[in-house]
Amino acid sequence: MALNNDELTVEEAVAENVPKKVREELENLRTALQRLQEERHYILPVKTEKNVLRFAVAGDIHTGSLYERYDALHEFYRILEAEGIHIVLLAGDILDGHGMYRGQEFEIYAHGLRRQIKALKEKYPRKPGIRETFITGNHDYSFDKIADVGIGQRIADEMGWEFAGRDQAWIELKPPAGPSYNVGLYHPDGGTAYAISYKSQKFVESIPGGRKPDMVFIGHYHKAEWMPQYRNVEVFQAGCFQSQTPHMARKPTPAHVGGWIIEVVLGKRSNKTSRVKAEFVSFYEPKEYMDETH
Repeated sequence: MALNNDELTVEEAVAENVPKKVREELENLRTALQRLQEERHYILPVKTEKNVLRFAVAGDIHTGSLYERYDALHEFYRILEAEGIHIVLLAGDILDGHGMYRGQEFEIYAHGLRRQIKALKEKYPRKPGIRETFITGNHDYSFDKIADVGIGQRIADEMGWEFAGRDQAWIELKPPAGPSYNVGLYHPDGGTAYAISYKSQKFVESIPGGRKPDMVFIGHYHKAEWMPQYRNVEVFQAGCFQSQTPHMARKPTPAHVGGWIIEVVLGKRSNKTSRVKAEFVSFYEPKEYMDETH
């Protein structure tokens, strides 16, 4: 199709040549972004000195799945405790949910909400002084679709965590003095794109100027990624604590098992940083899992 600026905008012309599935995914991102911008910021006070913020991020635990990686999550928390990390942000899919795809029932050991909550309470690591703030994801929300149980608040009440929102939230990390630092947690829907960074880029590109958080963590895709200063936003994919399931293998798409440790040194100017350090603590498949699946 020839581009005629008198008839079509550039965006419309490009859309004409974008596959339908990609357009639908982008529309899902725009819709979720609108919901994200409507959310009230969740203010999280941070005890710190010299305006240095340190926190951890994890996502996609999928409690109840045969492929959950609580062995890795416990080791991750051991590292957090040893390094004096007191804040953990969770980017959704705490539970594996119900009826998410054909054959999921064969990949779950804890069927139903009650059993998955019980497994979460029994297995999730508890460390004195570490507090969790979380959003829910599409697997968590599957229980609300069935019975409207208020799954986010239910998890918060059972675990003593802070529930920040469904699918997304903006967390304002507020030190005793100096500027605050805004972290966006986001759990979209849909499959992994042909390039790991594609949907992260499109998400940030959709945020209007002047309304961007300082840092974004994206769950759902089970990938680990860091794009420093993309449109002046530190963009991450949160990783996961679930091994590649048979459902993922059929796609095919890998699982990046692990979590992030973040250090932010706030600058003197409001909402500016002078340094960001990010470490992805990666875990590989245990030998017994490899023996069973290969």
